[in-house]
Amino acid sequence: MPAPIPRNEAERLKSLQNLYILDTPSEAAYDDLTRLAAYVCDAPMATITLVDEDRQWFKSRIGITAQETPRSVSFCAHAIAQNELFVVPDATKDARFSGSPLVLDDPNIRFYAGMPIVSPEGFHVGTMCVLDKKPRELTEEKQVALRVLARQVAAQFQMRRQLLELREARAKQAKTEQRLRESQTRLKEANACLQEMVTTDALTGVKNRRAFDEGLQQAWKMSARTKSPLSLLMVDVDHFKRVNDTLGHEAGDDVLRLVAQTLQFMTRSTDMVARYGGEEFVVVLPGTEAEPAVAFAEQLRLNIANLSWRGHPLTVSIGVDSGSGSGKTECELVAHADAALYRAKNSGRNRVLRFDPEKDSPSAGKHTA
Repeated sequence: MPAPIPRNEAERLKSLQNLYILDTPSEAAYDDLTRLAAYVCDAPMATITLVDEDRQWFKSRIGITAQETPRSVSFCAHAIAQNELFVVPDATKDARFSGSPLVLDDPNIRFYAGMPIVSPEGFHVGTMCVLDKKPRELTEEKQVALRVLARQVAAQFQMRRQLLELREARAKQAKTEQRLRESQTRLKEANACLQEMVTTDALTGVKNRRAFDEGLQQAWKMSARTKSPLSLLMVDVDHFKRVNDTLGHEAGDDVLRLVAQTLQFMTRSTDMVARYGGEEFVVVLPGTEAEPAVAFAEQLRLNIANLSWRGHPLTVSIGVDSGSGSGKTECELVAHADAALYRAKNSGRNRVLRFDPEKDSPSAGKHTA
């Protein structure tokens, strides 16, 4: 005779599903409890049974070959309707079970004792039960033991679910952290791109005036701290106004880009190339004394003089000054290089001159293109 369906069946089934244990492989923790139940109760058969919607499924079993049987013939379906131990001393004499195939055929159940297993939500989701092929009673001590084992199974179910939830939470956390890292990477890339836009001259691709001012200040402080030399080149494209007036501003832009590319190609990664304004560029050379700086500037001038743009000659004038972070300021370094450049322009252009305090006046008027 099928057991009546509990009033809270929908909630009970949901609680059962929330255990995430149906149709899972055997586990030693449950098999040990099943063996212990069979041993303590001196029974040839014992199971940890979960009563699903239309079946009873055995999480662990001793003495029974089937993995599951229909709920309609289940002893455990009756047991979960009780709040206490459910005992059937002789199934052949109980009208509810006497016609059951589990009694008439294999495994030929005569005796059954099952204690409901309570889920964390308080629902009876299954039983810890022992069975025998002969009618019998269960002593009080064995009944107590079966109740204790049922509570142990319930505790195992709860710990198992908590472990699964913890793993799921950690997996979600790992995904969240991964998304956060990806977001941070994208943010860093966006910030780097923004920083590049803020500090880069849009026309030539070298550093802009703002980046130069900040970079020179840092380089000058480093020079003072390490007592190392620092040189600065002020580079001006000769006759640039003539290029703009005769060939157009697009041609002038191309010339500036060509000069900027040459400066970048010839400098080190530790150097800084920047557009100072108009047709002027500056090159900061950390760790470079005056004489090597002048030699480098001369090589730079020659390389640019060997270039031409659409058949038109291209030359630059360069002013050089050096310091060591002491004895002058970075502003004076720029002013001295600019004064040397002014003298180079007035001396015929296409040349390199080092700042000479006897010949150059930092307050002199700006050079002409």
